[in-house]
Amino acid sequence: MNMKYFLTFTLLSVILLAQFQHNQTDLIETTFSRKFEKKIIHKYLFSENPKQVNAALLSIGNGKDTTWVKDILKTNFNTHHKFITFALANIGPCKISKAFLEKLLFENSSRKYLSEIILALSKIGDKKSAKLILQLFTTQNNLPKRNFYLSFYNFKRRNIEFNLEAFSKLIKQDLLSKNPAILKELLFVKKRLSVKLNIDIELKKIFNQYKFTQPEIAALSISCFQFEVSDTNNNYLFENYSNLNWKIKVELIKNISKVRPNFETLFTITNSSLQDSNWNVQITLAKQLGKLAVNDSSKNKILSLIKNNISTCKDRFVKDELFNSLCKIDSTNTKYYLEKYYNLISTKTFLEKTIETDENFLEIIKPYFLNEPSLNVLEVLLSEKVVKTNSKEIIDYIFANLQSGNAPKVAIAAEILDSLFIVENETFLKKIIISQIQENRNNFLYKDGILAFIDLSEKISSEFKEEVINELMQSDLFTIKNLALKEKNELLIKLFDPELFSNIISNSFKFKYANINTTKGYFKIELLADVAPISVGNFVYLAKNNFFNNVKFHRVVPNFVAQVGDPTNTGWGGPNYEIITESSPLNFVRGIVGMASSGRDTEGSQWFVMHSYYPHLNNNYTIWGKIIEGQNIVDSISQSDKILSIGFE
Repeated sequence: MNMKYFLTFTLLSVILLAQFQHNQTDLIETTFSRKFEKKIIHKYLFSENPKQVNAALLSIGNGKDTTWVKDILKTNFNTHHKFITFALANIGPCKISKAFLEKLLFENSSRKYLSEIILALSKIGDKKSAKLILQLFTTQNNLPKRNFYLSFYNFKRRNIEFNLEAFSKLIKQDLLSKNPAILKELLFVKKRLSVKLNIDIELKKIFNQYKFTQPEIAALSISCFQFEVSDTNNNYLFENYSNLNWKIKVELIKNISKVRPNFETLFTITNSSLQDSNWNVQITLAKQLGKLAVNDSSKNKILSLIKNNISTCKDRFVKDELFNSLCKIDSTNTKYYLEKYYNLISTKTFLEKTIETDENFLEIIKPYFLNEPSLNVLEVLLSEKVVKTNSKEIIDYIFANLQSGNAPKVAIAAEILDSLFIVENETFLKKIIISQIQENRNNFLYKDGILAFIDLSEKISSEFKEEVINELMQSDLFTIKNLALKEKNELLIKLFDPELFSNIISNSFKFKYANINTTKGYFKIELLADVAPISVGNFVYLAKNNFFNNVKFHRVVPNFVAQVGDPTNTGWGGPNYEIITESSPLNFVRGIVGMASSGRDTEGSQWFVMHSYYPHLNNNYTIWGKIIEGQNIVDSISQSDKILSIGFE
């Protein structure tokens, strides 16, 4: 089956069994509030309508409460297998769930659901579960392998031991698989396990077979090279380099020190990559150049190429990375380069290199204390080497940021303080913390500052931390009180804001598509309110109020994600509230749109689009959309690009 259609089918097979619907406000509300009221959920769970049962199972699966297991198992497994296995896996380990799933492993009637069963077991099972799954697949042929390798990746992440030798043998066998989906899963897991299996010949065959037809598979094969390739005759990997898909180029560049092309090839791909039309290729090459081991005969040629591109490059991020590579390759001349390229590089890069190389850096950076630096510049000004000077200017600057009332600044300043600084300044630090907590405990936007002060108070003393927690308990905001209760290991308050819920739910099912207009062009998102009504409603509500207009894609990780949604363009910003995580059985593949978060139920306005297949994100982040037009635009987006407007239909 063509991979494109396989992924579409996999996604649609879940969505077609529509879960949440516009007339299920009570179920969505009890999920949003995290109350999970039994009366409401039972109404749907024991309904004769399969869609309502699925909706209830989705709700339960987001509850992390194993007391629901017996109710879950009362539903029809043959009808609701996707959502039953999802719910059992997501609510956490339970003996009843584990026994139920292990029993299904060896029932012939359950074979068509085997991929879902083993994946669920990998999230709640133990060493025995892993042994049973491996035993099943090593003794019986022709079993469906979907999720098999991901399951053992999950076991590995949970530190569950299994027979790695037997597992590795299956990997080697399946490298010959003609099923692209299985091969992609296998390669992803092989890369993540970081083990050498002596399969370099097989990887090269896969690369050659798929480089022009399935670029994601070819790129994954390259990403496995760092543990396998041992010879130096790898120039053939770069044949027709300019015609390769950008993802393959990115992975070749990232692994260039391992595949070791000769210098002539290296110089050719360096020049080609810096002129590439795709920003991801440019930025990856610019970063990687500084890691190359170049001999004296080739050094000048590479340096000349970098210098020329620093002068002509229009993208400030690529320019900065080129400058960093220049200084790494020719470190003895860093001071000279700082003077020569001062007007071409960012303040952050200038300060980083100055602090790194100039003995008198403190005098050079002092004037920057008087300005209002961006957060990334502030992180440099308060870096470890600067703070260790312990100068009066630095101490005053730290205290000024701790008292700024700006949560990100507080977090940056508090994080850098070591035990010696804390002991020497304990009295004043206590005074600052208490006064800032009292002043900002009813300010939601100050949440990161409060978290930083909680951590700092613990470093001072457990008694002082208790004093800080008691101050936070006086907050009028549920979210702030929850932070305090969490530290006291007490039951969290059920957070529910009726006005926020009304704003969100009124927009959840209003539109089917979102049209995103960016500086690079247009892409279209299909909104998946069926599985994530809160996230969809939140996105529509914010977009209708122009929240995302002129907001930059502040984080772009080549061949991974493009992330946006922070009006401050720093990664720290968002709306003045949080929404819930909405896990589902959907998978993070190319074109999926997900919510960024800093933990469960901390989503706000930041979202990302997938460049490629990354299944380790499954169930950990909310999926609320998928790109149906303009994926090529997403692939071309850089950190200099921004959203211009958003429309709906």
